[in-house]
Amino acid sequence: MNIHYSKVLLFLINCLLILLLFMNLQYAKSAESCLFKNPLCFYSTDILQYVQILFKQMRYEDMVPFIYTPAEIKNKKTSQIVKEIEKMNFGYSFKRTGIRENPKGKWKISYQRTVLGTQELFTVQCSIINDTCRLILNPKERQNIFNVSVR
Repeated sequence: MNIHYSKVLLFLINCLLILLLFMNLQYAKSAESCLFKNPLCFYSTDILQYVQILFKQMRYEDMVPFIYTPAEIKNKKTSQIVKEIEKMNFGYSFKRTGIRENPKGKWKISYQRTVLGTQELFTVQCSIINDTCRLILNPKERQNIFNVSVR
């Protein structure tokens, strides 16, 4: 009878190992698809979550090329842009809900965030400018996304 239990236990362990291997392969495929599918992916995440990580690490200067256009960078001092970034609110978790590729290297990405228990959806446009993927935001859009105020 003990031999029967050991065979069943061995079978269950093998099934568990196969299941874990399958789960690891699926995770690797999803991470790889984000990593190499399009230039919106940074280190197995997307552009907005990458910018949020830079903000949390207080690397404001590194954020500038991702959320400001070259024209804005040219017309403002870097110190002024950094002060604007320091005031931004990245305290919300952003979850990418969809990506749509438009012609000529532009993308629309929809995100979901929760602010005071209310889920909000918003869309950002991205483009490759000077070999850098950038969020294409005018000042009003930037204000709406990053300077969320309690209503």
